Amino acid sequence: MRSLKGLIAHQFLNWTEAHFYEMDATLKLIEKSMADLQADTKKQAEETLGQIGTRRKAFEEAIRGQQPESDAAWAKAKTTLEADWASFEAAVEDYVKNSALPSQEGVKLFRARAEAQGKAWEETINALKKRQRRPQPKGSRPSMPR
Repeated sequence: MRSLKGLIAHQFLNWTEAHFYEMDATLKLIEKSMADLQADTKKQAEETLGQIGTRRKAFEEAIRGQQPESDAAWAKAKTTLEADWASFEAAVEDYVKNSALPSQEGVKLFRARAEAQGKAWEETINALKKRQRRPQPKGSRPSMPR
């Protein structure tokens, strides 16, 4: 049977992967939409994009530095990463509010982020289905995530 630490680690990795997908989708769409901006607003958008990219990189580096060994360590790591995520979200929200992007670009950004979340969930579901198909030792019950 899978240990609780293994389940927490799995959930933590799913959470971080979902956020990576969303961050990448956000950055790609903003970069693409910047081509349509005027020179003065484009400079501001590039600065903001740099800040958003920096926050994404900090999130990635924080994850790479995490090798928690206990439930408490996993919880602490997630708390730290949630703060990085909130910082990323605030930068994106600020960009959308203060940029000269047409409103349809905001809708595209929302859709891209939703699709990234869907992709992460789909991968998680597929991994769980794959794990359920593995043969179980005789007399044991398959372990299910909580």
